[in-house]
Amino acid sequence: MGKQAEELMNGLGDFDRELLAPSAREAPLLLTVPEACRLLRIGKTLCWELLHNESNPMPHMRMGRRVLIPRAALLAWIVASTAPEVTATQRPANPHVATRRDADRRQP
Repeated sequence: MGKQAEELMNGLGDFDRELLAPSAREAPLLLTVPEACRLLRIGKTLCWELLHNESNPMPHMRMGRRVLIPRAALLAWIVASTAPEVTATQRPANPHVATRRDADRRQP
C-alpha cells in the first residue's frame, strides 16, 4: 500500500477501516451505493453523480440491477483523484489582482 493510501487509512473511523480492510474475510469486496456513501461521507445524489461523471467516473459494476463498487478500486480511485495541494509559490499569479508592488510602480 502506498504512502497516500496509508495516510487515508489512518484518518478513517472504525466502520471505514472495516470497509477498506485488506482481508476479504474482514470486509466486503463489493460495496453497495449506501455503503459507499457512508464510507465517503457523501449523499446518494453526489454518489450517483460521481458514478456517472464522464471525465473520471467512480469505478463500479452492475450485477443485474444492482450497482456495486469494488472496495479496492474505490480506494485507488480516491488516491488517484486527489490532486496535490498547491502552495503559494506554485500558484500562478492572477493578472486581475494588483499587488502592492504594482501600486508602487504606478506612482510617479
